[in-house]
Amino acid sequence: MTFLVDVNLPKFLSQYTKDEFIFVLDINKELSDTKIWELAVKNNYIILTRDMDFFYKARQSIRFPKIIIFRFGNIKLKEMREYFDRNWNSICDLIIENNLLFAWQKEIEIIY
Repeated sequence: MTFLVDVNLPKFLSQYTKDEFIFVLDINKELSDTKIWELAVKNNYIILTRDMDFFYKARQSIRFPKIIIFRFGNIKLKEMREYFDRNWNSICDLIIENNLLFAWQKEIEIIY
């Protein structure tokens, strides 16, 4: 699995490894959602984001990339690291069989 990390998520989390993660910040921090979408579809990347626009676009699309949308509001970087420590393995397991997840602070919701 290769994850495409949107600019609205921090770049430095312990779960990120060089081989599995590509950062929009490293490509172009001004990259539009449409370009991120196209890049993910073309390369079979899984989008990691906090941007609900990807959810709305997926609802209107026949073909879309796998997407994980983090819905925990404004939290401190330390809290985000703790969240990833607790939940990252479960999120990865769920995205294998599903196409769109909401990762809430206290649960992971399968949408599609």
